[in-house]
Amino acid sequence: MVKTKKPIIGPRRDHSPWYTDERKRLVFEGGIRHWYPQLGIGRPGRKIGDTYVYQLDLDLEFFESRNVVITFPAALVPKDPVVTVDGPSSPHRYSGDILCLWYPDDGDNSCWVKSDGLVGLIDIIRAHLLREAWWRESGEWAGPEAPHGTPI
Repeated sequence: MVKTKKPIIGPRRDHSPWYTDERKRLVFEGGIRHWYPQLGIGRPGRKIGDTYVYQLDLDLEFFESRNVVITFPAALVPKDPVVTVDGPSSPHRYSGDILCLWYPDDGDNSCWVKSDGLVGLIDIIRAHLLREAWWRESGEWAGPEAPHGTPI
């Protein structure tokens, strides 16, 4: 018996990263320019499409502002951002100034998910940086903590 290929029915799936689709990207960004007009957006890397990066100086009101770089790997949907920040280290940073924003085994209620959008992610980052600043002054972490294993 000779096997034949089944015909493809319906539209062809696009396997491009989410940020190459302007509509998907604008929905994800959710009016970010209104809240953060200074936000920098780009695709650094060796190959176009490797990553998508957002960069901003985040004002922390009563504490020193921080330079934040949010990097998304090439994927079909925005997920697993790597967030690096300048400034002093804390127990909730990995090497390379990468923030530990949530415990990987936490449920969607404790972690950032793509439906929270970019503004929601920046809100989580701001809360984390405020907790770091408070920790540096008081020695107490103002919020929930998860056990930390070996940093990445």
